Formats: sequence, C-alpha cells, structure tokens
Amino acid sequence: MSDATPPPDPEAPQASGESQPGGSPSDTPENPGAPQAPAPAVPGPVPPPPAPTTPAPGAVPPGGGAYSAAPAPDAAPAPGAGPPGFDTYRPEAPGAFGRPASPGPVQRSLAPLLTSPGLTSLGITIAVVIGAAFISAVLLILAIQGVVPSRDLQVSFSLLPVLMGASLGGRLSMSVSAGLGGANVSVSMPALGTLLAAGAGVYLVATRRAGLDGSGAPLGGLCARAAVEAAATALAACVLTATSSFTSVDGGEIGDVRSSAPLTLIVVALVVFVALVAARGGETLALMMPAGLRQVLSELAALTTVAGLVMGGLVVPGTVIGALSNGDGPLILALPVYLPNLALYTLSLGCLGGLTVTGASSSGSLADAGIQSLLRNVEPVYAWDVLGGVSVLLFLALLVVVLAAAARVGVRRVRLVRPDLTRTWALGAAVLVVGVVVLNLLLPLRLSGGLLGQPVSGAAGATWSAGLTLGIVGMIVSVLAEYVPAWLYTSATGLLTLCAGRSAVSAWLAGSSGQRANRPPGPAPSTAAGAVPPPPSAPSAVSAATGAFPVVGSAPAPSAPSAVSAATGAFPAVGSAPAPSTAAGAVPPPPAPMSPKTRRRLRTGVGVLSLVLVLVVAAVVAVHVLNSRRSPDKEVATYLNLLADGHAQAANEMVDPGVSNDKRLLLTDEALGAATSRITSIRVKDADVDGDHASVDATFSLDGQKFDYTFSLTKGDSEYGLLDNWEIDDSPASPVTLTSTSFDSLIVGGQEVPLEREGGSSSSSASAPATYKTVQYAYFGVYDIAGGSSRSTYLTPDTTSLEIKPSGSTSTAKTMPSASGETVEVGGTPTQALKDLVLSSVKSRAKACVTVPTNMDPVCPSATQSSHLASLEVTTDATSVTMESGTRFTSDVISITTTPDPPKGGGSAPKPNRTQFRFSGEVTWTDGQEEPTVTVKRTEPAG
Repeated sequence: MSDATPPPDPEAPQASGESQPGGSPSDTPENPGAPQAPAPAVPGPVPPPPAPTTPAPGAVPPGGGAYSAAPAPDAAPAPGAGPPGFDTYRPEAPGAFGRPASPGPVQRSLAPLLTSPGLTSLGITIAVVIGAAFISAVLLILAIQGVVPSRDLQVSFSLLPVLMGASLGGRLSMSVSAGLGGANVSVSMPALGTLLAAGAGVYLVATRRAGLDGSGAPLGGLCARAAVEAAATALAACVLTATSSFTSVDGGEIGDVRSSAPLTLIVVALVVFVALVAARGGETLALMMPAGLRQVLSELAALTTVAGLVMGGLVVPGTVIGALSNGDGPLILALPVYLPNLALYTLSLGCLGGLTVTGASSSGSLADAGIQSLLRNVEPVYAWDVLGGVSVLLFLALLVVVLAAAARVGVRRVRLVRPDLTRTWALGAAVLVVGVVVLNLLLPLRLSGGLLGQPVSGAAGATWSAGLTLGIVGMIVSVLAEYVPAWLYTSATGLLTLCAGRSAVSAWLAGSSGQRANRPPGPAPSTAAGAVPPPPSAPSAVSAATGAFPVVGSAPAPSAPSAVSAATGAFPAVGSAPAPSTAAGAVPPPPAPMSPKTRRRLRTGVGVLSLVLVLVVAAVVAVHVLNSRRSPDKEVATYLNLLADGHAQAANEMVDPGVSNDKRLLLTDEALGAATSRITSIRVKDADVDGDHASVDATFSLDGQKFDYTFSLTKGDSEYGLLDNWEIDDSPASPVTLTSTSFDSLIVGGQEVPLEREGGSSSSSASAPATYKTVQYAYFGVYDIAGGSSRSTYLTPDTTSLEIKPSGSTSTAKTMPSASGETVEVGGTPTQALKDLVLSSVKSRAKACVTVPTNMDPVCPSATQSSHLASLEVTTDATSVTMESGTRFTSDVISITTTPDPPKGGGSAPKPNRTQFRFSGEVTWTDGQEEPTVTVKRTEPAG
C-alpha cells in the first residue's frame, strides 16, 4: 500500500466545510468528543459540495507523499473486483457490491422508441405514408370517373383502399370469371410520385423530431430503430390497403380487383427505412463512404435535380395542354401520381431513346377471340414520332439540362488550374447504370397472367438503348463540367449562381468544394496528451506587397508574366512549361473575368442567338399547332362535322366523290340540309399512321343508331414545305339505284330526280309496263321521297323514306336494311283524284253501252249488243272502283235493264231483262302528259 493520500471521492461525504445530517464533520466515530461548531444564525439551504478536483501532475498532497491515480469510471474491472457483468466495485451505497453493465447501442437506440415522443414520431410516419396513398387514390378515382363516368360514384370510391395499395406497391391484380374461361391479369407500374411524396414526408418528420424522440444513436443502433419503424409502417399500410379488394358483378361475369400485399410491404418498408436513415444518419453514413463514391453521389444528385426540374417543368404544361385539347381534362388529376414516371420517359425521349411495347402469348386461340392483336410487338417510337414538331422543344430542354447540370456538377468538384478529364468517367458510368436499372427494370408497365386459359405477358416502356443514350448524355455533362463553371464565372456569374447555387459557387471559389469528399472519414488525429506541438518554422522573408508570410515548403513563385491579355485580363502562362502546381492546401486563383468589351460582345452574341432560338421555337410551336389541326383525325372530324351540319358542297370540295354531275343531284346543300336525319354524336379516334398512309376510326349516330366507319387517308404535298396535308382517299357518299314503274321522276330530299325509261314505247300500262331508273349518290342521312311533279296529282309513292347508312357497319340497335349500293323500288299508290277520274270513265262507258250505236261496242255487255231492243237503261251505276298499283282498275257492280222489241205479229209485250256486270281496265301514262288515259278493257260478270 502507498502512503499517498487518495484524492477525494466526489460521491463520498466531505471531510470538512459542510454540515452533515446529525452532526458536524467533527462529530464522527473517529472523534466522538470533539466540540460542535455553532449553528448558523440564519437558516438557509445547504450549499452544494465542491466539485472534485484532479491533482496536477507532480503535486504533493498535504503532509507529503503522492496522489494515487483514481480508476476511470468505465475502466475494466480488476481481477477479483466483482462478478462478471459488473463494473469495478464502487462504494455507492452501503452493502452494494456493484451495478449492471451498460446496455448495448441497439438497446439504447430502441428504448426511446417506446416512449411517448418515440411513439408519436412513429404514428406521424405512418400517417404520412397512408396520407400520401390516400391522396393518390382519390386523384386516380376522380381522373377515372371523369374519363369513364360511372353510374354510381360510390362504386368508384369503393376502389379507394385498392388504389391506395396499388399506389404504394405498384401492382394491381384483376380476375374475371366468365363463360370463355375468364382472365387473371396483374398489371404493375410504380407510382413514383406517391413514393417520392411519402419518402420526402418521412424525411421531414424525422428531421424535425430528431431532437424530441431520442433517435440520435450510433449508426448500427440508428439502422436498427429505422428498420423497426419501417416494418411497423409497412405492416400498417399493408393491413389498411393491400388486404382489401373490389368485387363487381356484371351479368354473368364476376370481377375482382386487389393490390399486392407482398409488394406493398416491401416497397413501403424500403422507402421508410431509406428516408429515416438519410434523415438521422446521413452525415455519418456519408463520412463512412469512400471519397470517390461520395463525390459520384454528390454529382449524380446535382444532375438529377436539374433534370427533374427542367423535365418536370416541361411535362406539366405539356400534359395539361394535351389532356385539355383531347377532351380528357380529368386525367390531369392523375399527373401528381405519375409525374416522375412521365419526366423520366420524357428525358429518355430527349436523349434519343425510344418507347416500345412487347407482348407474348403461347396460344393462337387468342387470335380467334380478337385479343392477339393487343399482345403484338410494336416498333419503337421516338420523340419525333410522338411529339412531331414539338420535339424541338424537348431537345432544347435537354440542351438546357446539359448546360445547367454541367455547371452544377462542376462547382461540386475541386477547382483546378486546368481541366482534368480523368475524373469525368465516374459520373457517366453511374448515369448509365442508374438509367438501365430505372428505365428498363423498375419503370416499365408490365402485364402478366392468363386470358381465356392461356398465359400472356407484355411490357411497355423505354427501349434498352434508352439507358445507353442516357449514359452518353451523362458523360457529356461530366466532361462539360470541367469547362462550363469557369466559363460562366468569367462571362455570366449570375447565371452560374442560378444553375449551381450561391453557397456551392462560394465554396468552389474558396477551394473547399470537393474537399469534404476527399477528406478521410473521422476527426483529425489529436496530439498526444501533454505534448506541445512544435511551433511553425519562421518564414525567411515577409512579402513587401501583401505583408503575408509565404507557405512553408511551397515551390517558388513563378516568374512574372510578360504581358496581360487585353481580352480577358488574365496573365499568360510563362514559357511552354506546364503551370507549377500549387502547394498543399493552396487554392488556385479564381478565373480572371472578361474585359468589359469582350463581355459586351458576348452578351450581344448570346442575345442575338437567344432571339433566333426564340423565333425558331415560336415558329416550331406555330407549325405544330397548325399541323395538330391538320392531322388525319382532325381532317376526318372536320369532314364529318360538315356532313352533320348539312354542308354537302364543302364536303365535296374536301373529298371529291368522283362521279358525274348527273349523279350528284343529292350531293347538294339543299338535299342534305332537307334530310330528316343526319349524323350526330361524332367521336373520332386517334389516327393509326404508317408513313404517308393513315387510317382513322370514327363513331357517329344516325337516326338513333350507332355506327363505326373507318377512313383511309394519304399524306399529300406539304403546303409551304411545313404544313401537313392529309387527304381522305374515298368519299363516303353511297350509290343508290331508284327504280319505278309508276313514276318517271321522284322528289328526294326536296330535289327533283328524273328517272330514265328503260326500253319500250313512250307509254306505260299494266299490259306493257315501263320501268324508270336512275343511279344517284348521297351522303349518310335519311331523306323523304315524294312523287314527281308530272304524276303527283294522281299517284303517291309507296316508299316515302330513303336511308343512306354505312354499308357493313355494326349498329348497337337492330337496323333496317341499308340502301347503300342497292336498288330501291318505288311503287305508286293511286290518289282519290285518280280514282274519281277512273270512276268517271267507267260511268261514261256504261252510258255509252245503253246508247245506240255505241251499245254494240265489244266492251259492252252482250245483252246490250243488239239492234232489236226497245229500250236500254242503266238502272244501277258504278259508285266506286278498285285499283291496283295505279294502272289496273275494276268497278263495282253495274246494272243495265234492256227490253226487247215487241213481236211483229202481235202478242204479249216482252219482259225487261236485268244484266249485272263490272267494268275492268287500265290506266295508261304517256311521257310528257300530266293526265293519264283510262281505258275500259272488258266486262266481267258481277258474280
């Protein structure tokens, strides 16, 4: 044992200087009879014990000797000091042997999670994720409801939990039970907008509550707590969303829609874990990374920020304008859910990548059901195919992305005296890898499952070359990053600040950009305990110009340049030797600014170039707007609207029917305008363009029936070399053949249509009927038919309506036979005027039969055909006639009484004879005569 007195224990009672409960310090077992100190006159609180002091090295305690070293509080226990699991013995309490060992970092990090602040943070995290999914689902439902209206809005909102799960997990599974074998299909596409919103919300919550919920911990414990919170959040989201389903029954078909529980669980857990770790331990994790990896991630983040802002700013107005112009305005509501998806696809198109659709099926039976065409491979389409002339705007936006990203990336690198291309490959490689993974593995819309009992699969997304072209653009950005910051600093400092940020530019100028990425992780090593650092060596001389000491160990300054550049104000390099490297820790001078004259010239050139670009963009936009109104579908829509409004002549000018003028009597505004029914409810689908040819499907209603019609178009010569000129190949005007044996002319749609006689004499009768015929063309519609002016007094047509409908079309209702390309026969129905005319002729003939000498006519009854009759009298005249098709007639019963001459030799007078009969005959129509000829042909018995 040493005789040195140990230092006072901070937890032991003080030897002197303060009162102890029950007595003074002198009143101890060692000194029981010591006199007590007087009590203080004024009561007051007991002063705290003095802080323990550590003796200075070499100090001598009172009474001589030396202090012994006190054991460290957390020092390992000495052998025999206590049982395993306990620290070094300390007399903390009477009879205490020791205390339990401290818990590990994982236990210490999880303990605050069960406190009220920790559970509050967890609840807010779950609410953020569920809220993002809820808002996304509501937007999707409103968008679907606006485009495809449902009869019951509540039915649509019953999809809410299913769409919430789909927006988080990115997959929907649909099954339909039907008589043909049903279908079971899964559709997957990540809703990046929802996931980014949920991740950003969790990140903000974790950052704001870091000082309240005790989430600060070493990286291992921090990750353990983040994993527990992510698992709890994912489980809650899965229970609330992915376990629900939507079932609908339509006739004999039963449909079921649900989201994927496993994907929802995995995706939500991953997003929440990454957001929590980044918010609570991002700085620590960054310091643990290799310097090169940190630098690449910093540059990749800078490039992603610029590309996201520019492409997002291009996608939002483009989508809004496109949706409104196509009448699909409600689809705008779904834009926040899939905005990152659209921005990435737009970026891939701007990088000369393509979009494609691939499909596969193992059975040909789907072709019989008309489904195989949905699964065919589609040739890749590129920006100019999708956007046409507007693709110029996309390429200009990509140019802005490249230049702005080059500035933003460049200021995050160490500023050197000259560009170093050896540090450019890393960013290009990173963009290539990320592009392939995101565009080709994560982003595509995928379909898999079975249809009609046969397996099918398909995908729609970017081509595999899109990732390669994106990597090339990333490499271009990385190379330009070595030049653009310095150039912008000398010519347009404000633009550099706008692109890269003020703080980043300041760090770049100060030489501190990139230093953090190149600094080894961990704090700088401290000097040894008690060691005194050596003083810096004295400089050999002090600068007379600045008063600064030169850097120790640095290379001598280069010789002064011989001349200063008048253009830039920069000193030229001395000789042909390379510029000397700066000393360790020295910052190269900032780029010399341009001279005012050069700056003015540059600004003038940039202004002129910008004006030219603005004019070019305005011209391109104007041409695109004009061409959008001259597209194949717009051409068809314009044409059908002309027919719907009754403008037949304007329609003839757009599409020449290609028939002679004598067959265009119904292709006039008067005829089409007089139609009792024209096409309505026109809906034109997007054109299917194949080079200079296109086909457009249109739907319209006619007389309450729905029809489909396909137009074929050919691209003609462009007007002024810029404006598209699509021409409809064939006119929908349909031929119709009108025939009649009663009329030589008809009035169709208010237009007199003459019919030409086919053979025979110039007269027409029942025994020698004449046939009149003509071929005319007419547009879709329903037209009234009336008799021609020459015979309209005595005949009316038995067919009063002419319907011109698309031939071979499928109607939603049962339709009458179409007259297109067929023959319509129009018969005549006698009017009362014709019947009165025939009856008058019959009565005249009956009177003639009782008058000598016409009683001898062969048409008269045989009883009147005698010269030995004392009297002839019509006792009952005809009162009506019966006519067939306006050319044959038969009278009702006629009675004639005849009395023979008395006998010459005397005797009784003969009795009168009563004869009943009917007259029948024909009505003959002669061309050029308005009045017909009625001829009684014979006498028929009245029986």
